[in-house]
Amino acid sequence: MTQGVIPNPALAASQLSQLMKTEVSTQALNNAFIGFLIAIFVLTPVLLIGKKLAAKKAH
Repeated sequence: MTQGVIPNPALAASQLSQLMKTEVSTQALNNAFIGFLIAIFVLTPVLLIGKKLAAKKAH
């Protein structure tokens, strides 16, 4: 795109389409990563408590 003038509308649409695909995939990966981090922080205490309970039952 050159200074607000679109030389070819099909080319501009193609560029916008590619940009949107990139943005959507980046956001999806970001959401997946945040979900992964939340799962780790939620499950860590559960695993630690389970480990302590298992150690108590063993003795």
